[in-house]
Amino acid sequence: MVSISDFELTRDEESHALRLHEEAVVIDALQGVLAADPDRYFPEFVEGGVTACFQDVGGGGDSSPYPEVSPLNFREAVLALDGLKRIVEAHGDKFVFAEYAEDVRRAKGEGRIALIPQMQACAAPIESNFALLRALHGLGLKVIQLTYNSQTSVGSGCCEPIDSGLSLFGRGVVKEMNRIGAVVDVSHGSDGTMNDAIEHSRGPVIVSHSSCRALSPSPRNCTDETIVALAEKGGVIGICAWSPLLSLDQSKVRSTLGMFLDHVDHAVGLVGVDHVGVSTDINWKGLDEGWCSKTMMYWRRDRPDVYGYDRPLDLYPPPPVGLERVSAFPNITRGLVARGYSDGEILKIWGGNWLRVFEEVWGR
Repeated sequence: MVSISDFELTRDEESHALRLHEEAVVIDALQGVLAADPDRYFPEFVEGGVTACFQDVGGGGDSSPYPEVSPLNFREAVLALDGLKRIVEAHGDKFVFAEYAEDVRRAKGEGRIALIPQMQACAAPIESNFALLRALHGLGLKVIQLTYNSQTSVGSGCCEPIDSGLSLFGRGVVKEMNRIGAVVDVSHGSDGTMNDAIEHSRGPVIVSHSSCRALSPSPRNCTDETIVALAEKGGVIGICAWSPLLSLDQSKVRSTLGMFLDHVDHAVGLVGVDHVGVSTDINWKGLDEGWCSKTMMYWRRDRPDVYGYDRPLDLYPPPPVGLERVSAFPNITRGLVARGYSDGEILKIWGGNWLRVFEEVWGR
């Protein structure tokens, strides 16, 4: 565990860091557990100061290397979105269903948490039909990831041996998302898919949950060239706290909060503070219950360069030391203060940059 003394902050600096964290619009750009068990996890998210999180509502490619992995179809995607809305309605004292930046700001003012639906890979749910893409957007899906790990009709995922980039259909998807006002998310994409989407998008593109390949060589991470291109388009990379993206070689050294902050530093050094955000992608339920999904076990077995390290395949990866729980989120603010970031820079990294993209793409 990380103690307060590890940050080497003075008493005044510690008090200032906690006040700043309380002030911040804290956005976690991928989180799937909160809506799955609100009564269990809401108090911990409140303790961590979370204002909003991208809530994974599924998705998947229209192909998979494993027959047991079935992507959502359109009907299932609609049911997932409707289910999230029903959860928000049943817990109206806790949640806001967020379709606009102003919903996130309202949640902050009211002491609730904004749930922003996000879909990981859209090919199967939209069934190669722009009308279905528009329908999902109309139901509140405003953040849409183009691909997951494998090849789809939209483009190549990061685990494909051949990188064909964004398909012609995928270019059409990006164009339509620009037109209707959906955030284009290229996390999990191959280098070609990421770069093609950035090139063909009229507006900012995000990488919701990846880190820096210069520091950890997983193909799930972004090259410096991609991060620079993303920033030139006004986009944001959500530095991901998921351990395999911070360090693949955890048989020797377990990932730490310091490693996470190193990735933040690297991205800020490349493109400036206006294009960097935070994402965890840590399944706290998996940690609490000691399980690992079939999908994750497949990738860890067959692509150790993506998810591999010396841990049992049937256990969820341990979180970084210092970020063991959502309640430890103030440690990120402490770490940023200790590394010399200004108040304004920290507020941008936590939520200001995400809100800027939302306002530009969503309109308000």
